[in-house]
Amino acid sequence: MPRKKVTVKEMKHDGLVDAVAASASFFQRHRLGLIVLAVAVVAAAVVFAVSSYRASSREASAAEALSAAQSGQDLRVVYENYPETPSAPLALIQAAAFEFSEGNFAAARSSYLLFQERYPEHLLAPFAQVGLASTLEAEGRRDEAIDNYNLVIARYPDSAVAPEAAFNRGRALLEAGRADEARSAFGELFQRYPESPYALLARDEWVALEYSQ
Repeated sequence: MPRKKVTVKEMKHDGLVDAVAASASFFQRHRLGLIVLAVAVVAAAVVFAVSSYRASSREASAAEALSAAQSGQDLRVVYENYPETPSAPLALIQAAAFEFSEGNFAAARSSYLLFQERYPEHLLAPFAQVGLASTLEAEGRRDEAIDNYNLVIARYPDSAVAPEAAFNRGRALLEAGRADEARSAFGELFQRYPESPYALLARDEWVALEYSQ
């Protein structure tokens, strides 16, 4: 039996045809807006690609500048010129170490404080804290140094520098004439960090203080 032809009138009532017609009508009415949207999407993709390339290029430049730095001032320049790169915190804490080694304790203290302000969650934050304490001690500000050694132990008890900070705290207390507190600090150190090289030093100090009474 021959298939019945579908008339134009019947086609107008076909759902698929209606959908196609509606889509065509929508495109005709909004053609300019769709073209603008497409151009905007392409432009955004280009901007993102360029930004990613520039960021990668800046990180490479920062890393190169960091490896070429030979002084605290060079490292400060790296930090100031590339503050958004991973090299910036490394440059800043290395600058502080350079400044400390050169006896420029005020500059070192400033660098360590800036590191703590800018990068409080950085992996090197414990090193900045113990560096600040050492700088304060070198400046003769022993009580402030002891407080900052305490902060290292309190904030970063599992860090690599915690045993060092604990030993320095005991030594600073002893030099301040606070022998009882020093003995307690040394005892706490070798009990808390028995595997640390500082534990043996702390035990010797504790024994000496215990039998000096």
